[in-house]
Formats: sequence, C-alpha cells, structure tokens
Amino acid sequence: MAPKTKITREMIIDTAYEILITDGGDALNSRGIAERLGCSTQPIYSYFKDMNTLIEEVQTKAENAFIQKLFATLDKKNIFYSASLSYINIAVENKNLFKFLMFNHYSKRVSPDALLTLLSEKINYKDIFGKFSELYNMDEVSVKSIFYRIWEYVHGVASYIAVGESYTKDTEERLTHTINEIVRGEMMRRNFG
Repeated sequence: MAPKTKITREMIIDTAYEILITDGGDALNSRGIAERLGCSTQPIYSYFKDMNTLIEEVQTKAENAFIQKLFATLDKKNIFYSASLSYINIAVENKNLFKFLMFNHYSKRVSPDALLTLLSEKINYKDIFGKFSELYNMDEVSVKSIFYRIWEYVHGVASYIAVGESYTKDTEERLTHTINEIVRGEMMRRNFG
C-alpha cells in the first residue's frame, strides 16, 4: 500500500487559489478544497482555524498575483496607459481573480485609495509615478489626482468586462482617448487653475 501524501499548508492555499481561478470565489469551501486534494477536511482545519482564515491567505496570494500581472508589461514612460491596459487585461484574462479582489465581500480593495495603498505596499511609488512626475513636472498630489480619475474610468470598464461584456478595439480606443483627456485636463488645471 502506498503511503498517504502529507497535506501541507501550502498545498491547501495553492489548491484553494486554483479553485478561485477556475471556479470563482463562491466555490471556496472546505469540502471542495478537500475533494480536490483527495483528503478529508481535517487537514484544512488543522492548519486554519476557520475558512475565513484560509480565505485571507488566498486573498494575499491573489493580491500578489494581481500585482505581478498588473506590472508584468508596465511601461514606465507611459505609466497610466500601460497600467490601465494591464488592469483591464486582468479582467479579460482572469475574470475570477478580478471579481474576487474587486467585488467579493472578503475584499476591501475597491476604492482608489485602497488600490493605491495596495500598490504602495507592493511597489515603490517613486519607481512607478516618479518618472511621470518628472516628465510632466507634476507634484505627487497632481499625479494622484490623475490616478484617481483614470482609475474610476478604467475600473468601470474592467468591471463591465469581468461580468461578461466584450473588450473590443473600440474599447481600447476610447480608453486611450479618455486617459489622454484626463492627463491634459489635469495639466491645464495646474497651468490655469
């Protein structure tokens, strides 16, 4: 008889994350995770006091994956546009990840402030926004103002996509136009306001 595989804490988190990605956040439950692992629920509760504790770990893994995907193709010379496209691509290619982080009752990461906080926890502000600040001679307050306005638009587009709307060339053209208008508007406000 072959020895049983020891179920580790990491195996449980990884399996729960796989379920999140393939089936969505609503599919996260101890029985489903145990079934996928080929064990009872006992190992899950030996490592985690309850499902909320496990889901917090899955959320951390999801946030790290989100940040990695967001910055995988980042162009620091065109930060707002490339970050916007990356954000939307997460909604296109990883709907369950996007919905879990942005809409799920476990997550508190929906507001621009919360997203900016998450970003600043994971990356250096100067690495990302510093080049933009230098290029357009803008202070941090102006750059954050642009970020908030762009995020509100981009988050709306990504949310529609995550719940089933299609992403087309027209969507990308509107995105480009809107981002450029927001940046120009902020520059005019600073120069004439």
